[in-house]
Order: sequence, then C-alpha cells, then structure tokens
Amino acid sequence: MRKVIEAIRSLVRGQSLDVREYLMRAYKFIDDSFETFMSLHERVGEGGTRCLVPVVIGLASDTVTPVSVYHSVQMAGGGPTALLESVPQGQHLGEFTIIGIRASARFTVEGDRSVLKPRLGRVEIVDGMPLAHLESFLKRVTPMARPLVAPFLGGAIGYVGFEGVCLVEPSISRHQVNDLQWPEIDLVAFDELIIFDHVKRAVYLVALAETGKEGKELAKQTYADAYWRAHALVRHLFPQLELLGLVSGVGETVSTNMTKCAYKHMVEEGQRYITSGDVFQVVLSQRFSTSFSGNTLDFYRHLRRVNPSPCMFHLDLGDGRVVVGASPEVMVKVDGSDVHVRPIAGTRRRSSDPVEDERLRRELASDEKEKAEHRMLVDLARNDVGRVAEAGTVRVGGVMRVESYSTVHHLVSDVSGRLSSDVSPIRAFLTCLPAGTLSGAPKIRACQIIRELEPCVRGPYGGAVGWFTSRGLDTGIAIRTAWIEKGVMYWQAGGGVVADSTPTGEYEESLTKAKSIGSALNVATGRSNP
Repeated sequence: MRKVIEAIRSLVRGQSLDVREYLMRAYKFIDDSFETFMSLHERVGEGGTRCLVPVVIGLASDTVTPVSVYHSVQMAGGGPTALLESVPQGQHLGEFTIIGIRASARFTVEGDRSVLKPRLGRVEIVDGMPLAHLESFLKRVTPMARPLVAPFLGGAIGYVGFEGVCLVEPSISRHQVNDLQWPEIDLVAFDELIIFDHVKRAVYLVALAETGKEGKELAKQTYADAYWRAHALVRHLFPQLELLGLVSGVGETVSTNMTKCAYKHMVEEGQRYITSGDVFQVVLSQRFSTSFSGNTLDFYRHLRRVNPSPCMFHLDLGDGRVVVGASPEVMVKVDGSDVHVRPIAGTRRRSSDPVEDERLRRELASDEKEKAEHRMLVDLARNDVGRVAEAGTVRVGGVMRVESYSTVHHLVSDVSGRLSSDVSPIRAFLTCLPAGTLSGAPKIRACQIIRELEPCVRGPYGGAVGWFTSRGLDTGIAIRTAWIEKGVMYWQAGGGVVADSTPTGEYEESLTKAKSIGSALNVATGRSNP
C-alpha cells in the first residue's frame, strides 16, 4: 500500500481518476453494487417513506492515519467537519475512527427553541417540545442498518451540553446567565463519511443516498451519484500532512470567571448543603479562557500527544465554533437494545518502571477511599440505567477492576440494562446526563445546587460528545475539552466537594484539572516540553 501511495504522489498532485481507479481495484474488498442498493431501496419502498441508504466502499489500508485524512478534509473546506477518534491506550485499542464530511443539516437546541438548518432549503425554527423535535431529527438522518460493517454509517455528530438534562428533568431549571450563547445541543448530520476500522485495518468510504418509491431508472441515478461521491472520497487517503509545528496566536495569560475568594465561598456554600443533608457530594467548577487565533487541528494534534484518551474529538461546527477534547470517560452507549454506562473513579499515575507500576496498580485496587467513591458512582449509574431499562435487566459487571491506560490506572465498572421499548436512545442518554463525576449525589439535587452556585451555564463542559442515531449512540464525557469561538478558547474544571473538603484544596484541585488543556497549550506553543 505504501508503494502505491508513493507512486500516486509522484505521478500527480491533482489526484488523477485513473490512479484512483487503480487504488480502488487493488485494495477494495467491499464494493456496493446496484443490486445491493436496489435490495435496500425496495425495503424502503415497502415502508412508504423516504430513507437514507448508505453506499459503502471498503478498502484494505494500514498506512493512512485518521489525522492525516482529516487534515485533507479540513484543507478542502466546505463547511462543518467532525473527527471522532480513540487513541490506543495501553492494552486498549479503539475500534473505529469516524470522519464526517459534507454536512447535510445542523440541529441546535437553545432553551425551548429548536433550529434545523438544512444545507438546502429553508431554516425551521420551532418553539416548545425540543426533545420530540430532536427525536424526529435523528429519525430523519439515520440511514438503514448495514450490519457487519460499522456501528455508525450515518446520523448526527456533535455535543450535548450539561444543561441538556433540562430536556427530561423539569425540576432542574436552566441557568439564567448564558454569557457565551452556545446552544445546549449542537448536532450535525453528514452526507459523506470516512470510517477507519482499526481491528480489520480497513477504511470505509460512505456516501448516503436518499431514496423512496421512485422507479428503477431514477434509483439508478440516485445510486450512481452516491457511488461516485463515495468513490471520490479516496482523494483524501493520500494527503500531504505537514510536520507538527508550534501553534501561534495563543494568549500569554489565562483568565477565570471567578476569583479565588469567590470559588472558595462557592465551596463553603456547597458544604452547607452537604451538612444539611441535601447531598453527599456536589461537583463545582470554574471556567478558564485565553485568546486563541491559531490552528485548532494543530492544537488537537498536540493534545492527543500530551493526553491520549479513549474519546478524542475535533468538531468544526461551522459559524467559527470548534470543540476539541481528549476525554478519558465514556458517557453513555446504546447498542441495539442495550444501554451501557462505564463509571470511572479512582486514579493512579503510571510508572515507566514495571515494578513500581505494578505497585501503583495494586495500591489503587486496595485504596478504600477510592473504592468508596467508586461505589457511589456505580450506584448512581445503576439508578440512571434503571430509569430507562426494563425491570430486572440492570446488571453490574467487572466491578472495580483496574484498567491501565497510557499514563494512568483507573478503577472501572460496567453497568448495563435492556432498554425499555418505550424509551428512545436519545431519551435514555439524556436521562443518564450528566455523569455522576460531573454532578454529584443525589444527582438531581446536586444539579440544582450547581445551577444555584455557579455563575453561568457550563456549556459543553460536563455534557457529552459523540455520534447519535435513532437506533443507538456512543458518547464520551465532555471533560478535558476546549471550545473555541471569536478568537477565544474556553475550558472548565472542578472537583467533587464532600463534607471534609477544604475550600483551598478544592480551588487547587480545579487548577490542577485545568492543566489537562493548559499543559497542551504550553506544549503547543513551545513554552514547555511534552
């Protein structure tokens, strides 16, 4: 494959169709025929409605990297793009990386207002019932299922902010101060996708075709257009990725939305609620910001080197808004009829010395304080899953096992249940939002206290980023996450306040956690070494 790519690069810079055709013939192992398309088309016709059919070309490939391909996509321009990536972590290998290209629609929720912006056609603005409109949008953009290829072949990619919980929990009111004016929900549907299967060492080129009851001749035209678009995506598979240099346009100073005194006072107020018995724990935070006019993809490349994580993402949402993150935690996954949550609490750094590394792993496994906090989060997750699962199906597996990642050991458990037939995947997700690690316990009361004590909305922080369809979803918690707009980068961090917390200690913890982004900025600008 490498020799073929080098030959291609030496032959043409304009990416000749003849060379592209050779690459296709040499490495193609999935090639959707018109007959395959028609079999799906006929199933659509039986339902009497129009539907999206994914046309897929699969190529064997083990030399092209997702970041280099996404760089090519970004350089081509043309609107919103998305990269969802899982960087290999110790013994863990992320199975799929998803790149979204050619946005077909964007759906946002701000308060009770839903806004649908299709690529073509008029903008739809509707007040009231945002969850119903969100469910309707996901049905419209979810293609027909294609088993044995990839779990996501079309749908929506984006974020749901912390305040998304208000869509399903009326007792939690929205914060009145939305100073940055970011939507609570911002999802983009894409017509074209490039999907990396890291286990099979394959790349899937996907183009969605909208079809319905039309006759065979019109269906042929629809298929031909989608097949050509999927075929044309190969132009991104042999890009020229520039060497990673320093990022310019980053401010020298970092600001916060609270003074140290105000943060400590907020912690004291939270402890009063704990003393009165309202909550056991409440997670309080502050926002950080600095000027940023640099290349967001280059910053992402530095972030993934400094902080490789199971859930990594670069979302260019359009309108100058970008979300970049390296999350260590899965939020919610709905796979078929099952809903999964993976509580993570308890951490030890890793050592380059194998003996010391094993000692740290054992120390974590036997730390009673870490285990007590983990049990609380497992109970929260079990309660959340129980609200959307069929009675008697909630299970807890792999309780408090130690998972080893590139830089840390974590205590991890699995909580799952069979999704109730009257609950949609997105409703199940919103019911589990936010994670206990970003709210507290009991969760609903903790969210109410957060809304009272923090000075403004959290925005993307504490919500989730991932892909969403009407059949399933896969999301990571939006922590270690930055969002950029109008020349400013924002990020947020905090900690779980309990009865024996100290205000100074909690303030220092928020600064320490904020370094996940701050350290990446320092490396990206050359102010420190990785």
